[in-house]
Amino acid sequence: MNERVRVAVQLAITRPVEDLRARIDILAALLDPAYATVERAIARFESGSRFPTTEREQIADYVIRAIERKVLAADSFPLTHLQTISPSAWVQSFARSCVPSGVTEVRRSRARASSSGSLEERITMPPALIVQSAEDAYLGAADEDLAETLSEQLHEWEAEGHTKYERVIRVGAILRSLRDVPAVHLRTRADRRWVENVIDAPDGAELIRESLIAFRDLCNGNPRWEQMDVDDRLMDLWLDFTADHATTLIDGEPAVAVGIVRSGVTFPPRPQEAVRLELRRALKSLSRRTGWSSLVMDLERSWTAEMHAARRAHDNMDRRTDTEAESERRTDAELWEPIARKAIEFPDAPLGASVRTVDDVDRVLGSALAALSI
Repeated sequence: MNERVRVAVQLAITRPVEDLRARIDILAALLDPAYATVERAIARFESGSRFPTTEREQIADYVIRAIERKVLAADSFPLTHLQTISPSAWVQSFARSCVPSGVTEVRRSRARASSSGSLEERITMPPALIVQSAEDAYLGAADEDLAETLSEQLHEWEAEGHTKYERVIRVGAILRSLRDVPAVHLRTRADRRWVENVIDAPDGAELIRESLIAFRDLCNGNPRWEQMDVDDRLMDLWLDFTADHATTLIDGEPAVAVGIVRSGVTFPPRPQEAVRLELRRALKSLSRRTGWSSLVMDLERSWTAEMHAARRAHDNMDRRTDTEAESERRTDAELWEPIARKAIEFPDAPLGASVRTVDDVDRVLGSALAALSI
């Protein structure tokens, strides 16, 4: 790790134009799963008393985001700082310092989410966030604590101007926390898009419920013949669940299970054009060789289509129908993997010598986009 970081730091010092690329390489080295930096920091805090799995994952996400913000903040984190210290020691120390705040934040959010409200204050959740009809979204008397929690949060998020995508993700996190269940499991992005379409179908909530029942019966060793018809992609959603987890959602409002699934399959909105332009400029600066500039244009367009929704957030000027927008997104996305491989094979490896797979390219572009969006 240390040598890889020092090489990246030296590159940024000798060629300031490479600062963004260097920070991305440094971040990848510091968060390399082989070193388990965040896991070791959390384990040290636990001192043998392990957090529940869901809580541990949330704390880990908090620490990772803190490290990302620190390393990618060029104005407050000069890379020369890493020349005089051991990068591995620094990131381990920084991660450990973030864990207590992560624990506090996660538990504070959980406490807010668990506070129950009165019957008079019970509400229905906005249907666009969970399912398509108000009837399906209605949370009955048994879930009044959940409804009150989401009511408070949704009003707050609306006031803060959060996008629909951000609200969907946060609603899902609260639902999982309240019901103490893990996130859904998805094998591929294609599966995510397929399930996303299922949710929006008229019988989407019922199909989700049927898959939960089939999964529970399979876990209990009592599968029924007719359950063989449940699509494997729906069954795969629950791979990290137990029979008890499934029962919890089966016994509750259908909107809860659908909300949890929706938060796991919804794609982030397409970045704004100004941010995409900056991303292309940053990528083009990585090489002056002939052909790189045009390759970057194709790479960014296909990556954006593959990893994002068809539309931007808060975009009232797009006159395309949903079908037209999705068709254009799908056409561009089909080029993602072959173009990513071309970028990997490009002379002098502009994206970095450690970028060897399509997933590596995705990670580089994702980190660069995050840095430009701060």
